[in-house]
Amino acid sequence: MVESRCGILCNQCDYREKVNCEGCVTITKPFWGDACPVKSCCEEKEHKHCGECNDFPCDLLNQFAYDKEQGDDGKRIEQCEKWRTSLVNEIFCESCGMPLDMEEVIGTNKDGSKNQDYCVYCYKDGAFTVDVTMDEMIDISLNHMRELFKDDTSFNEQEALDKMKSFFPKLKRWKA
Repeated sequence: MVESRCGILCNQCDYREKVNCEGCVTITKPFWGDACPVKSCCEEKEHKHCGECNDFPCDLLNQFAYDKEQGDDGKRIEQCEKWRTSLVNEIFCESCGMPLDMEEVIGTNKDGSKNQDYCVYCYKDGAFTVDVTMDEMIDISLNHMRELFKDDTSFNEQEALDKMKSFFPKLKRWKA
């Protein structure tokens, strides 16, 4: 799973607990300043992480990776490369957030070709399958999750709802 724009593994970062950092993929502003140039660059280009960029690894990422105080001797670049080439790189439907991890769940364009942005439940034959608002899609997705995880005692409905409310506005279909 992509945890950051620059390749830092948030689940291994000391700041995660020290300052309650949720990671740059979900926050609007880093805890250490007004903006992160790497995060801003990725988001302006609509990349999930630096490894998706044609300029990877760029000078900016190299500066961050090899910074004397906060650098990691290129580990973040290596991680972006793993995400870049990994077959398990999680790609989500840009409408409902469902993982697009199997060929049969990938939506289709009008000409029958695969549409890599949407699942078949949201996008088929070049059109969205349902005309809904983002909040309605969150409700639909939450209902599916309730059914899917009905026997899973670790499933936390409120946590899932909160994640969807922060994640969905970043999806292509719902971006303002």
